[in-house]
Amino acid sequence: MDERVPTTFLDSLPRWECGCLHVGFGMVTLAWLHSCGQLSAAWTCCGTIMDMNELVPMHILPTICSAEEIIGSVKRANFCLPTGAKLLASCGDLQTTVYPLLEPGTAVLNLGTSAQLCFSPTIDHVVSTPLLTKPFFGESGKKKIIVAASMNGGNTFSISVFVLKEVEIKIVEWASQLISDAHDLQVDYEKLNNILSETGKCLSSTIDVQPVFIPERANNISSCISGISSSTTIEELLYRTASGIVSNLFRLLSPHQLREWGIKRIKLAGNASRNYFIDEIIRQCQGLLEVIASADTYPKCNAAYGAALHALHFTLAK
Repeated sequence: MDERVPTTFLDSLPRWECGCLHVGFGMVTLAWLHSCGQLSAAWTCCGTIMDMNELVPMHILPTICSAEEIIGSVKRANFCLPTGAKLLASCGDLQTTVYPLLEPGTAVLNLGTSAQLCFSPTIDHVVSTPLLTKPFFGESGKKKIIVAASMNGGNTFSISVFVLKEVEIKIVEWASQLISDAHDLQVDYEKLNNILSETGKCLSSTIDVQPVFIPERANNISSCISGISSSTTIEELLYRTASGIVSNLFRLLSPHQLREWGIKRIKLAGNASRNYFIDEIIRQCQGLLEVIASADTYPKCNAAYGAALHALHFTLAK
C-alpha cells in the first residue's frame, strides 16, 4: 500500500521530528499503523523486504561504514587491477559525481535520469522542505551537502515521446470511428535525437510545459502542457520541456535562495552541460549566479571519475 499515495492521506498522518514523511521504504505504512494504534509495544525494530533472510541471506548484505574506510584488497587479477590494491567503501552516485566540482560558494546542477542541485553549506541556515541534507566526504562523515532532488530529469524526454506516441494511437482510434478509411500515422522518433542539439530555437514559443510526470517527494505540482496550437512544432515542445525541467528544479531551490546561502556560481554536470540546458539555466539565473559548464573544465567528470579522485586524495592524505 506504500506507493504514490495522495497528499491528503499523507497530511492526515502523524508528523515526526527527524524530517518530512515521503512514500517509499515503508515509512507511510509505519505512520499509518501508528495513527491506527496498531503498533505493538513488543516490536523493537523494523526492516524492509531487503532484510528478509529467506530471500537475501543476511551475511551477504554489506556493512555500513565510512567512505574513508578501507574494506579489503584486490584478491585476483580478473579485473585488470593489481592484486593487493586496497579497496575503499563504495560511495553514493551523487556524492561522487559532484565531488570534483564542489567548493565554497559553488553549487552543482546535475542532470541525469533525474535532477539534483546541491552545495556544501558555509552559512548556518535552517534546512527546510523540500531540501535534503546528505552526508559527504571528509571529517569522518560529519560533512554534509544540501540537495534539491527532482524525480524529473532526462527521463522527462522519454516520457514526453511516450505521451506523443500514445496521443498518436488515440487519434488514430478516434479517426477510425469517424472516417471510413483511417491511415496509420507514422512518426520517425529517431529524428528527435538530433532536434535538441540545434541551438537558439523556439525562444519565443508560447508553449508552457511543467514536466512533472513523476510526483516529487515534496512540493509536488501536476504535470501540464499548455499553449499548444495548430502551428506548434515538435522542436517547440521539446525545447519547452527542457525549460520546464530547469524551472522545476529551480522551483525547489531558486537562484535567490542560493544567493542567501552564499552561493555565487553554478557548475553544470551530466546532461546539464548540453547547450540547450546551458542557455536555459543562464536565462533563469537572471544574472544572479555565474554559470560554468563543467564539460569544458572537467571533461571527464562523472561518478567514476569522482570516486577515483576521492580514492587518490584519500591515499595521498595517508
